Amino acid sequence: MPRNEASPTRIGVVQRLVPQSVRGDAVLGLVVVLLTLVGAWRVSPWLDEVATAHVVSYSSRDMASMWQGIPTLPSGSDMVHAAYYEVVHWWVDLVGITPFTLRLPSVIAAGVGTMAMAGVGRRLVGRRGQLAYAAAYGLLPRTLLMAIEARPYAMSSMFAALALLLVVVYRRRPSWLRWVGLVLAIAAAMLVHLYAALPMAGLVAAAWFFTKGRRRWMLAAAGIVSAALVAPFGVATSRQLGQIGWLASEKYSGSSRTRV
Repeated sequence: MPRNEASPTRIGVVQRLVPQSVRGDAVLGLVVVLLTLVGAWRVSPWLDEVATAHVVSYSSRDMASMWQGIPTLPSGSDMVHAAYYEVVHWWVDLVGITPFTLRLPSVIAAGVGTMAMAGVGRRLVGRRGQLAYAAAYGLLPRTLLMAIEARPYAMSSMFAALALLLVVVYRRRPSWLRWVGLVLAIAAAMLVHLYAALPMAGLVAAAWFFTKGRRRWMLAAAGIVSAALVAPFGVATSRQLGQIGWLASEKYSGSSRTRV
């Protein structure tokens, strides 16, 4: 009997701490933030993070050169990460540059992404979905790694998670505000990291396949509009492919190619 009585009590405590609501989604996101703060505080910066610190320390005028892709200017050779660098540049202007402050935007992004995924699970499945979706995203080793890096991947993943949430919300209760939000979320995910175009294309295709009527075409239009918004940026960054062209001449083992 005592064992059976304890179980509902424990369940009640969890439900009070993590209610089946937006507040519960936020609590789950906060848990991931707290978990990743430990790693963000202790892990030493690696080479790419040093590059982030180097670029965001430039003046606002030099930072603007990234959007022009002018290689002779200090930051003009890294246009592909211009959006992320711009955000972090303004952030460190406020709080200063340390390994921790550089990583904090990624930590927060992982938390917001977890919150968004919890919202998706709660709407699609219910209570168990809220917990399962949050855990599947927030505790994924790749998410935890992105969260403690001063690189754009966690931020792009956050926008992708928000795009998924907006698709779910729009399918149930469409509105122009939600549609515009979806367009901006998809565009932001790709603008921060261009390879996000791949999962975003999959998201739009799945949304089109599983939706009927006018909403189907509106979701497809959201994908097309967001792609059109980012297309000029993608074309401009393609001129800098030579920066990583040396990778093509590297020799990789068969096992490495298989894993990739």
